[in-house]
Amino acid sequence: MFVAFLVSQGLSVVFNSISDCDETFNYWEPTHFLQHGSGLQTWEYSPEYALRSYAYLYPQLLVGKLSSWATPSKIAQFYLIRLFLGLVSSLGMTYLCVSIKERYGKDLAFYTFLFLLFSTGIYIAGTAFLPSSFAMYCLMVCQAAWIRKNPNYSLCIFCVALCSIAGWPFAALVGVPLALQIMWKKGLVFFVTRSVLWGSLCLGVCGVIDYCYYQKPVIAAWNILKYNVFESHGGPELYGVEPWFFYIMNAFLNFNFVLFLAFLAIPTIVISALCKSKGQQGYGLENFLHHCSFPLWFIFMSSIPHKEERFLFVVYPHLCFSAALTLTSISNFLKSFKKTNKLASAFILLLIVSMSVISVSRTVSLYQNYSAPIHIYKQLSGELTQNHFPYEKQVNVCVGGEWYRFPNSYFLPSRHHNLTFIYDGPTGQLPQYYPSTASQISPNFNDLNKEEPSRYIPLDQCHYIVDRLPKESIFEKYDQAKWETILSEPFLDAPNSHKLFRAFYVPYLSQKKNTWSSYFVLRKI
Repeated sequence: MFVAFLVSQGLSVVFNSISDCDETFNYWEPTHFLQHGSGLQTWEYSPEYALRSYAYLYPQLLVGKLSSWATPSKIAQFYLIRLFLGLVSSLGMTYLCVSIKERYGKDLAFYTFLFLLFSTGIYIAGTAFLPSSFAMYCLMVCQAAWIRKNPNYSLCIFCVALCSIAGWPFAALVGVPLALQIMWKKGLVFFVTRSVLWGSLCLGVCGVIDYCYYQKPVIAAWNILKYNVFESHGGPELYGVEPWFFYIMNAFLNFNFVLFLAFLAIPTIVISALCKSKGQQGYGLENFLHHCSFPLWFIFMSSIPHKEERFLFVVYPHLCFSAALTLTSISNFLKSFKKTNKLASAFILLLIVSMSVISVSRTVSLYQNYSAPIHIYKQLSGELTQNHFPYEKQVNVCVGGEWYRFPNSYFLPSRHHNLTFIYDGPTGQLPQYYPSTASQISPNFNDLNKEEPSRYIPLDQCHYIVDRLPKESIFEKYDQAKWETILSEPFLDAPNSHKLFRAFYVPYLSQKKNTWSSYFVLRKI
C-alpha cells in the first residue's frame, strides 16, 4: 500500500506543475531566500503585516539544506523537497487506510485506497508546498488516529492545533466533529486541557521562530485570521470572487463521480442507523461524526465569495473516505441478494475502473496542457549557466502577463540571475526581492492589492523574456531585430479549445480538438 502511494506521489513530484502562484511566491520563494540568500517577497511576509509564519517553512528548509550537501543543482534540490512532501503524504495516506481497515473492514479500506491512489486531487495536493496541503497531512493523521478502535485523542488534538497555528487557522473548522466526540467520550476538561497544552506548545515554537525573522512578537495565525475576517478594508475578495458552485465543478474535475459518492455518505449513514437496533445507535453517531468534516468544510468554503482550488485540499482524504463508505454500502446492499451477487461485483468493478480511467485522463490532460512553463524554466536554467552576457553584473529574466507561472528561484542558477517584471497590463501588486534581512521593512508594499509601478523595469533592460503568445504573433509584439527565440513549448489555448477534450485527455481527439499557443523564451541579440 505504502509503495503504491509513494509511486503515485513520485509521479506527481516529477510531472505535476505548480498551478498556483501562491505556492511559488508565498512558500517556495521565502524558502529559497532562507536557503540561498535571495528570493521574492510578498507583502504578507513584510514585518509591517506578518501574515505568514516562517515556522511552516522549516521542514522544507531543512530538506533543502540537506539536499544542497548532496547536489549543487538547485533544480535537484527543488525536486528533493517535493519528494519529501510526497513521502509525508504517502505515509499519511497509508496510516489512514490502515486505521480504516481496523475499524471498518478491508472493503472500505480498499476503496479508500483506490480513490486516494488514482484521484487527480490527491495527485495535485500531495506534493504542493501549501499550508492547505500541510493541513491535509495533519488532518489525515488526525482522522486516522480518531477512527481507530482505540482512538488517540491527544494526537488528534495536536494535529488540529499544529495545522491551525503553523499552517492555516481556518482548518480548525474540520476538527469540530472531532471536538464534539472528544467532549462526549472524554469530557470537557480533557478536551480543554489537551487543547491548551498542544495549542500553547505550537504557539510557543512558532512564536520563537517567527521572532527570529520578524524581530518582534508575531502570531501569524491571528494576523491572517484578522485580515481575512475582521478587517474593514482589504480582505480576500480583492483577489477575486467565484460563484457558489465553483467547488462542485472543481472537485468534479479532480474526483469525477467519487465526489457524488462522498455527498451520499451522510444520507447513507442516517438510513443505515435508522435500520439498526437502539443498542447500535452509539456506533451510528460515531460513524456520522467521522464523516461530517467533508460536508461541513465544503459548505463553509462554498459560502465564502473568494474561492481557490487549494482551499479544498484540506478535506481531500475525507472526501475519499466518505465516497468509499457509500460505495461499500451500495456493494453490501447489492450483494445481499443472491441472484445479483455476481452482477453486483461486476458493477462495482466497472464503476471503480471507470472512475480511475477518468481520473488518469484528467491528470494526463493537466500535464499535456500546462507543463510548458516548468519545462521552459528547466531549459532556461541551462541556458543561463552558459553566461551569454559575461559583462553584466545582473542578468534579468523578464516576465509580463505570465509572471504567475514562474515556478520559483530554484530554477535560476545563481543570485546573478533575477526574475524581473515588465508592464503588460494591470496585475495587482507584484512581489519584490527580499532586502538583506527578513526583519527589514521594504518600501512600496500595501495590503489592498494595489499595483506598484516600482516593480517594473524597461524592456531594454531585459536579457531574456518569457511569454506566451500564438506562434505567429511573437514578433508582432517584440522587435525581431532585437530578440531571437531560443526556446518554445506548446501551451493550451483554453478559450479556443474544446471544453471536454481540454479537461480530459482523449488520445487523438484532444490533440485534434484543442488549439495551442507558444510558451517561449526570447534572448536579446
